[in-house]
Amino acid sequence: MNIQSIETYQVRLPLKTPFVTSYGRLEEKAFDLFVITDEQGNQGFGELVAFEQPDYVQETLVTERFIIQQHLIPLLLTEAIEQPQEVSTIFEEVKGHWMGKAALETAIWDLYAKRQQKSLTEFFGPTRRKIPVGISLGIQEELPQLLKQVQLAVEKGYQRVKLKIRPGYDVEPVALIRQHFPNLPLMVDANSAYTLADLPQLQRLDHYQLAMIEQPFAADDLLVWLGGMFESGVGRALNLQFASQPTFSFPGDISATERYFYEDIITEPFVLEQGTMTVPQGLGIGVTLSQTNLLKYSQYQKIM
Repeated sequence: MNIQSIETYQVRLPLKTPFVTSYGRLEEKAFDLFVITDEQGNQGFGELVAFEQPDYVQETLVTERFIIQQHLIPLLLTEAIEQPQEVSTIFEEVKGHWMGKAALETAIWDLYAKRQQKSLTEFFGPTRRKIPVGISLGIQEELPQLLKQVQLAVEKGYQRVKLKIRPGYDVEPVALIRQHFPNLPLMVDANSAYTLADLPQLQRLDHYQLAMIEQPFAADDLLVWLGGMFESGVGRALNLQFASQPTFSFPGDISATERYFYEDIITEPFVLEQGTMTVPQGLGIGVTLSQTNLLKYSQYQKIM
């Protein structure tokens, strides 16, 4: 394939409600959407999911924009790409910056699948059509409000609840949830808020039959699972494609569109159906961009 143009939209989608974690408070999700067009007019979409502040991981929107435009795109244009697997090899001379690399590499995968007139799922082997999904709940100032959110999630059909925790906000909210929902698959996510000195406190959580404690220590201590970064419908579609593989047996953080956003940048919002979400079956990642909402929530830039 020959790349004819690369465009980017710098998007800001307001969240319905602020999302509080151990590392900060999020009121809107800023991200970049990359659109790569080939010589046949096919377009591949990739989402740069990095946050604006380096409080979760070291990559930020600003750093990855620089790496993408100054280093990764020039590498991508050095030769014609025959297979999307070649992209990771092309990018090897740039160390780290996985989110920046992923934004372009996933766009190339989407583009390649569309050139082949196939869904991206067809390149993964056996896949599932419907994926059981869970929900992630941020830190709440009042525990009754937390309990209400869990109740609403259960009523909507989410098959697992994940609670963000931090020192001083861990055992008490978990105990409250478990008291009211004794059989609910429940896990917690600390986002690196603890150290080994906090191990006795974390061990107290064992009493409440948690499915797991996600990332209690440093961000690079463990590989975890398929989570989320408040993606738009582009990134959410890709997550569902990956999660359709049999390897993923536990409900990941792939919530319905209405959970976070009033409007999305795709025309087909993702909805919850009896605790599952349907994997898009259209060409590529299977979504269509909403040009109206892109104009409403983003700034456009033609890179080449």
